[in-house]
Amino acid sequence: MSRRVLRVVSFGAVLVVVAAPQAARAADLELFATFQENHTITVTLADGTNVSGATIPGGSYTLHMENPYDVAGPEFDLRGPGVSIVTDMFFGETPSETYRAELQPNSTYTWRNNERPGTVFTFRTAAPAGTSSSSSSSSSSSSSSSPTTKSSTSKDVVGSAIVPFRGTLAGDVSTDGKLKLTLKGKPISTLKAGVYTVKLLDETAKAAFVLQKLGKPAVTLSGRTFVGKRSAKVTLRAGQWMFFSSPGKKSYFAVTA
Repeated sequence: MSRRVLRVVSFGAVLVVVAAPQAARAADLELFATFQENHTITVTLADGTNVSGATIPGGSYTLHMENPYDVAGPEFDLRGPGVSIVTDMFFGETPSETYRAELQPNSTYTWRNNERPGTVFTFRTAAPAGTSSSSSSSSSSSSSSSPTTKSSTSKDVVGSAIVPFRGTLAGDVSTDGKLKLTLKGKPISTLKAGVYTVKLLDETAKAAFVLQKLGKPAVTLSGRTFVGKRSAKVTLRAGQWMFFSSPGKKSYFAVTA
C-alpha cells in the first residue's frame, strides 16, 4: 500500500477506540482509508483491522487517504465531534493524501462513501488508558440525562451525512475549448445543494473541465489531455461555485441550501 503524503490538513477530530496499550503514543495512531477498484472504500487501522462497528482508542490520528487504482467517483466523508473531513482525491487524480484528526474519547463517528450515500458506517472511541470506570460511567450517565444534547449530537453526526440526490448535469468541452454546464438543456445559474451526476463530453485534448467552490480545493472532472465521455457524482454544498479550464475564463453559479 502506498503511503505517499501530498498534503497535510489539520482538523479538530474525535474517534472511538478500544483500550490501547499503555505504551502507545499519539504519534503512533494511524487510520488508512483506501479507495478500492470496485468503487468501495475501506477504513482500517495500521494492522488491517476494519474500524466499522468497532471501538478504537481516542487520540491524535494520522489519516492516510490512498487511491492505488486511480478510481474516480468515490468521495470519503468522515464526521463526528470536532471532525469534518471530505475528499474525493481530486476526482481520483491524487494517489495519496494525509490529514490530521484529533479524535475525542467516548465519542461516536460516522463515515460514508458519498457515491453511495445511503450506506453510513459507524465506529466509537474508547476512554484513554487509566480512566476509571466510575468516571466513564458518570460521563455516560450525564450524557443520558440530557436528551436534548444527545438528540442534537445524533442528528449532527448522522443526519448531516445524508445529502439528497438532485439530478444530472451535462458538461461539455467543445473542440474549441469552450465549456458548458447545463441542467435539462438549460445553462445553470442556481442549483439546490445536493448530490449530482455530471455527464461530461470532452472533445479536445487542449482544455480541461474543473469544478470548484470558492475557498475550497478544485475538482478536475476532465484533465487537459483527456478526450471522451466521463460520468461522475459530485456533492455541491451551499455557496459560490465556478467551472473553468485552467487557465481560462471562469463561469460562476450559486448553490443554495
